[in-house]
This record gives sequence, structure tokens and C-alpha cells, in this order.
Amino acid sequence: MTRTNPPSHRACRTGLAFLAGLLAASCDRTSGQPARAAAEPAGQSPASAEVPAPEAPIRLRRDSDRSGALQAAVVSYRRADGASLDLMAVLHLADERYFQELERRFGGYDAVLYEMVKPERAAPVQRGGDNVLSMVQRGMCRALGLTFQLDAVDYGRANFVHADLTAEGFAQAWEDRNESIVKTLIKVMLAGGSMEGPQLTPAELLDIARSPDRKDRMKLVMAEVFANAESLAALGAPDAEGRDQSILIGERNLAALRVVERELGAGRRRLALLYGAGHVPDFDVRLTADHGFRRVGVEWLDAWRIGGTAAADPTPTGESR
Repeated sequence: MTRTNPPSHRACRTGLAFLAGLLAASCDRTSGQPARAAAEPAGQSPASAEVPAPEAPIRLRRDSDRSGALQAAVVSYRRADGASLDLMAVLHLADERYFQELERRFGGYDAVLYEMVKPERAAPVQRGGDNVLSMVQRGMCRALGLTFQLDAVDYGRANFVHADLTAEGFAQAWEDRNESIVKTLIKVMLAGGSMEGPQLTPAELLDIARSPDRKDRMKLVMAEVFANAESLAALGAPDAEGRDQSILIGERNLAALRVVERELGAGRRRLALLYGAGHVPDFDVRLTADHGFRRVGVEWLDAWRIGGTAAADPTPTGESR
């Protein structure tokens, strides 16, 4: 028998999926051991078996009914000429210690290529940059006890390189296709109405809002939505080979990969690609099929700590696969 969810359930889930999808591809502007990289050591032959791709760039690790961690992948690649690239699936809203760990790592790269749709000649965004989407995201941060990426990451670093469509190019792409970003967001909402995820009624949401541990409980609900691969897949339009054809994902990824090749051509050998999780599956296909890279490692960083006593530890844990 086909299960039919009450309209109130679908409305709640659709709203949560909309927020998750919006944040996963935003245009903004497991153990207790120390974090460790899963990539092959420098100088190791690339002839060994390729590491499989993660099933999804975000996953929820549950420690109990009320505790766990929402984890984001760092997928490491290498190619035959010795160039390496770490693809960081970034959550735009996360624990402060997660961004502190990313900041610590940034200094180890020749170049960190970042996403941001901005005017061509505009300077890198300053911390605390403000627009409507940023206001929504900061509101969610306050509700969940999280930190907003634009308030935590220093985009003025010398090794930070813009790797995205310009605002002008972004607008032109929509015009050329006679499409709109609103249609894409509606698509995410419609997908959210049928995907598996938390089955919450308005009364249950009200109960969470009134509970003393409401931030952790709401984080757990949102984590389940973020970790659902369907909410990320709804953002794009992959072809039969997995290359995304949408503007929001595919066109922006192509722009980023042009910068990857430019930076490698300029002699920079160790790169990081800092992009929202919704972009990762398409990047993986293109890096391995079109740009000569092979996967050599996957590492998981705790982006949200939920419940328990983990909050006392200031460093996200890394778990290699």
C-alpha cells in the first residue's frame, strides 16, 4: 500500500527540504582521535586502487537518539603529474570549531578556490557581508546555535582565489536559457514534499520549540534533511553520465574547473576547492572523467555536534574512510 502523508507533515518536510537545498547550493556571498587526512602520502605511486566516492557529501552519524554529528566530506584527488586537490563539501552554517579547523587547513594549500557569485571587479566579501539570503542564514544560525560561513572564513587570505561565475555571468546564464532561479527553488520544494525524512507535525515542532534542549533537537531534525541525498539531487539536472546541466550547479562548477586548470598551469600544485555540498557529485564526475584526477582519500569532519558532551572539544574530528 502506498503511504500518504498528511498535508501538515508534507508542508513541514517541504519547508525543511527547501531550506536544506537552498543552503546546500547557496550562491553566498567519528572517533575521538585528532583530525587526520586520508589522502595518500606525498610521493606515493598513483597506481593503487582508486578510493570509491562517498555515497553523499554529507552524512549523519548518530551516537544515540538525541546525539551525534552532521559530517561533511573532504575528498582528496591526485593526478599523474603530481597535482593534488582537496574537494571540501562545505556547510554554510556550522559549528564555529568546524570553520576554525578549515581556517587552520587553508594555509597548507597553494591556492584555495572558493565559490561566490559576485560582480567581476568586486573585492572578496568581508566578514559580516549582508544581503537577504545572508540575513536568513544568520537567523537560522541564531536558532540553531551555529555560525555563518561568511562570518567565520577570512576570504581576504593571500591564497584565496575566486572560482565561480560572476554576478553578470550568472544573470546572463539564466537569461540565455529563459529560466529563473525561482523555478529551481520551487523544484527543490516539490522534491521535498515526497522525499523520506523527518515526519513532523506542527504540534511536534511546537514541542521542540518549547523544550529546554530545543537547539539540539532542531539541529537533529535539520541534520536528517541535510543528510538526505534526494534533497541535494533535486538541485541539479545531471545527464546520463552524471554531469550536471543546471546553472545553479553545472555551469558554476564548469567555471570553477576552468580556474582549477588555470591555477595548475601557473604552477600551483596543491589546491583546495571550497564549495557547498550540493556541488560535490558533479565535481567528482568531472574531476575524474574530464580532468585526469583520481580519488585517493575521503575524510569526514564534524560540522555540527549534536547533544552529548562533544561540545567541550574545540576541534572537529576527522574520520578517514
